[in-house]
Amino acid sequence: MVWWQRPRVTLCVEPDELRLLVVRGKRVDAWGRAPLPRGALHGDVIRDPHAVIRAVRMLWEVHRVPSRQVIVATPGLQTSVRLVTLPPHQHVDERAATEIASRFWPAEGSVVAWHVIEHAGRRTLILLRVPRATVDQTYAVLEQAGMRVRALEPKPLALLRAVGHAHCVIVDGEPSLATVVVADEFIPLLVLSEPLHAPLLTTARDKAVRLAEFLEAAVQEYNARGRGRPVDASTPVFCTGALGTFPFLRRLIQEALGYTVADWGSPLLLPAELPERRYVANVGLALKRHT
Repeated sequence: MVWWQRPRVTLCVEPDELRLLVVRGKRVDAWGRAPLPRGALHGDVIRDPHAVIRAVRMLWEVHRVPSRQVIVATPGLQTSVRLVTLPPHQHVDERAATEIASRFWPAEGSVVAWHVIEHAGRRTLILLRVPRATVDQTYAVLEQAGMRVRALEPKPLALLRAVGHAHCVIVDGEPSLATVVVADEFIPLLVLSEPLHAPLLTTARDKAVRLAEFLEAAVQEYNARGRGRPVDASTPVFCTGALGTFPFLRRLIQEALGYTVADWGSPLLLPAELPERRYVANVGLALKRHT
């Protein structure tokens, strides 16, 4: 059975909730959310394993979906990225990528994902490193909840895969975490996050203002680095997450900052009742290819 015919079970571990989405072919079979208490996650570190285990078991008891081969995304706040320009004919496999990664990070304490992108005659090796202790803990907690994790990746990568635009900005707004991703040639050149649970950020409107300010600061930092095509008024900005459909946030980005908010078109067939902006990362996980 080829990969797109199997049920693809995806789970996004957010600071505020777990999100489940199951896809078969191009159709969504099931979806659901389970809340997490504040402080259950601190960045990518699970501070309250029992709360996460309870939430996972609740989702699986309600929706009765397969617990094996689950594809998981975490916030990715501890992810480090390196870009390496490759000679035209250099072959890269797991061993070569691991050797190159060891120039930047200690091998024993790292889990490294890699991908080669070819564009305009240039080959770029993307290396993404997450501390091994964080990955091992996530696997252990989810296994205690009764699932088998097939793949684990940072949420920004899943968002970028779902959006499917080579040069874009993604503004991911969750109740307690804001993340901005700037990509060029499908490479996430800038990923920044900011907490949204400060005492003065009590309403969705407050959080939207802070998120818009954070977006502007992130874009200015990206443009100052000069590593990719600059972000300007024509660059599409995609709003995702719990705050992604908040009209006030879209108005701030378009009218106050002068950027273009783009409408996301899912490559999957989504039910009309699905709050799709919350599940963009899940869609990106479902599009992840496996052999």
